[in-house]
Amino acid sequence: MWRLVFVPFLAMLVWGQTTWKVSAAALVAGQALDTASSWGKLEANPILGGTFGYRAVAIKGGMTGGLLALEYRAIHKHPRAWRIAIIANYVCAGILIGVAAKNWNSGLPPAQL
Repeated sequence: MWRLVFVPFLAMLVWGQTTWKVSAAALVAGQALDTASSWGKLEANPILGGTFGYRAVAIKGGMTGGLLALEYRAIHKHPRAWRIAIIANYVCAGILIGVAAKNWNSGLPPAQL
């Protein structure tokens, strides 16, 4: 009996707007963890500059915000794009969390100015 109630409800949430919002929150959390683990250290990405600081946070925040705005527009124009956006957010969040874990476990001290 519980399957008749729970499974359709779960299917509705799996690729819906609520799930996209949760995946967007996971992406933002991954960016926050990566930012916290990189703060003050030398950045390997040349776009973000030498030492990770406010400039790099602004660039990363702008890129994340731009991605989410693009996704929002795409999923409202093309409703079948939910799945791609949700999967992309979770994959990016996983990668960022892995990078944050690597940064914290590297043992490198913050860059000396």
